Amino acid sequence: MKYNIKSNKELTKDYLEELYKIFEDNMKVVSKGTIYETTFTNDYKNYWIDNILSNDNLKVIFFYDNNVFIGYLIVIEEEDIFIHEFQLIKEYQGDGKSFRYVVKTVLDLYNNGKIFHGRIWKSNLKAMIVFRTMGAIINEKDEFELTYSQAKDWYEKKSRL
Repeated sequence: MKYNIKSNKELTKDYLEELYKIFEDNMKVVSKGTIYETTFTNDYKNYWIDNILSNDNLKVIFFYDNNVFIGYLIVIEEEDIFIHEFQLIKEYQGDGKSFRYVVKTVLDLYNNGKIFHGRIWKSNLKAMIVFRTMGAIINEKDEFELTYSQAKDWYEKKSRL
């Protein structure tokens, strides 16, 4: 597996529409229709894309397996790291190696002492379980906080299995 990083200035609206489609397709499955129709409107897509293009602290990490695109992670690099979006193509979800590779990549890219923040959609129960298993604290607003050491401990434990 390998990865490639691009800043928001290296991305185009057309390219981001392709990433949004992956996000939308995954959320269609996760939400089972509950939030899909009201959330995933054309206005929301434009907001999502504009938000990415306008944030100079934002980077997109693209993941590949045997030169095949398998997913992406959008991060906002500030004092802490905000996980803006993380999506794996359906075929790579739960395969036992792709998510571990993403975690390893994040650990390699960011220094010890960093704290990772983000928000998990309430309907994404799988993600809630995975992040809790990693040691993340998830508050009532579905925002998570995960320390570098928690992520590293989880990765090392999973790598021994």
